[in-house]
Amino acid sequence: MKTVYAQGFSLVELMLSVALSSLIVLLLFSLYLSIKQNYQYYVREINDRQAILQVFNFLRDEINHAGFSPCINLSLLDNSSGSLGLLVYSSDSSDIPPAIKKRVIPEGHVLHFSRLDFDFTTIKKQWSNRQWVTSELVPLKKGRPILIADCHHYEIKTLDNVQKLRSQPYQLLTFNNPVINRYEGNVVVGSIYSLWVFVGKNSRGSTSLYINDGRSDELLTEVNLIYVEYITKKLIRIKIKIRQQEYSLYSGIHGRYD
Repeated sequence: MKTVYAQGFSLVELMLSVALSSLIVLLLFSLYLSIKQNYQYYVREINDRQAILQVFNFLRDEINHAGFSPCINLSLLDNSSGSLGLLVYSSDSSDIPPAIKKRVIPEGHVLHFSRLDFDFTTIKKQWSNRQWVTSELVPLKKGRPILIADCHHYEIKTLDNVQKLRSQPYQLLTFNNPVINRYEGNVVVGSIYSLWVFVGKNSRGSTSLYINDGRSDELLTEVNLIYVEYITKKLIRIKIKIRQQEYSLYSGIHGRYD
C-alpha cells in the first residue's frame, strides 16, 4: 500500500503571501486615509460656505439699512454732526473707538454701520431750541446721543433729561445744547444704531470676525482678513479670507459714500 503525504506551503511561499497581504492592507489603509481626508476637507468647505453665506446675508442687510431715516438716506442730508451710514476705516484709523482698536489686527479694514434706530418717534411740539416734545413714548436714555432729522438735514444731540409728561403719552426731551438747524414737516427723533465689524484676536490665539454694538460678539472663526473695495460709488465688494480661501460679496449701496 502506497503512503500519501500531505504537502503544505514552503517558507518562501509563506513569506510571499505575508508580504502581498501586508501590501494590500497598506494600500487599503492609505486609500482609507485619503478618503477620510477628502471627506473632512469637503465637510469643512461646506461648513465654511454655509457660515460665510450667513455672514454675507447679515452684512448685506446692514448695508441695505445703513444711513436709514424715514424720509431719505442720511448720507444725502446736510448735517453738522459727522457722517452716518456705511463708513470704512483702515485698521490704524484714529476714528475707531479705543476699545475696538486694541483688538483689531493690522491688516484689512474696519466697517462701521450707523443709522436711525427703528424704534423712533416724531416731534409733536418744540417748546424751545433745547426742549422738544415727542408724539409718543420711545426708549430714549439720558446721557446718550440721539438723532434729529427731517427731509433736509440732521444733527446729533445728547440728552440731558427725558421726562414723561403727566397723564399724557408724550416725552419732554432736553438736549445738552440748542438745536442748530431749522426743521420742517415730519421731524423724527430716536437713538442712533451703531455697529462695528472687524477682524481681531480671539482667546484661542487665532483671529475671528467680530461685531460690536456696545459689546463684542464672535461672528465667524478662523477669519484672517476683511477688505472693502469700491467698484463704483454705488457698488462695493467685501472680501473675507478664511484660512487660505477667499470669499467675495458684491452689494449695492444706498445714499452717497464718496
